[in-house]
Amino acid sequence: MTDSNEVDISLPKEVAEKLKQRVESSGFSSLSSYVTYILRQVISNIEVEDREKDKKASEEDEEKVKDKLKKMGYLE
Repeated sequence: MTDSNEVDISLPKEVAEKLKQRVESSGFSSLSSYVTYILRQVISNIEVEDREKDKKASEEDEEKVKDKLKKMGYLE
C-alpha cells in the first residue's frame, strides 16, 4: 500500500532484476529509493538540457531581431 504521495509503477522483470542487483551494492535501502534516485537524476539532466536549448533559442532569436533592425537601419 502506498501513501498519498506515492504511486505504483510496473517494470519489466529483467529491468527490475538488474536494478535489484545494483541496489545490493549501492547502499540504498530499497529498490524504490534507488529507482527514485535514478529518475530524479534523469529528470534533472533533461531539465538542464531543456534550459540550455531554451537559452540557445533565445540567443538565436535575439540575433535575428538584431539583424532585422540593422537591415532597417535602426542599429549599426
